Amino acid sequence: MTTKGARNVLDRLTDAADIDVSDPNHDYLAPHGGRRGMGEILVRSFGYTVAARYLDNSEEMVRQRYSHIEAGKLGDKATAGIEDVDPAPRSWNGDEDNPSS
Repeated sequence: MTTKGARNVLDRLTDAADIDVSDPNHDYLAPHGGRRGMGEILVRSFGYTVAARYLDNSEEMVRQRYSHIEAGKLGDKATAGIEDVDPAPRSWNGDEDNPSS
């Protein structure tokens, strides 16, 4: 299938599904968006190495393009670590010397 053929199919599917696409370049779901979405699913499900093979890219390129996934996972791990050490929720009341707990 050519890129133009893929665009035509996606245009018809977007219309049939009544999807509102707010993109300045397209009024349909574009092939690149589908690739990005599939890449995200592959990285989250199978990791960077497998995703790179499916996307026909280097693992380094996939890591760069989907770095937000790893950043989110690291943030979640840091939050879990903090909760393990100090499980009591705290709120900030603006008093530097006497924060509320």
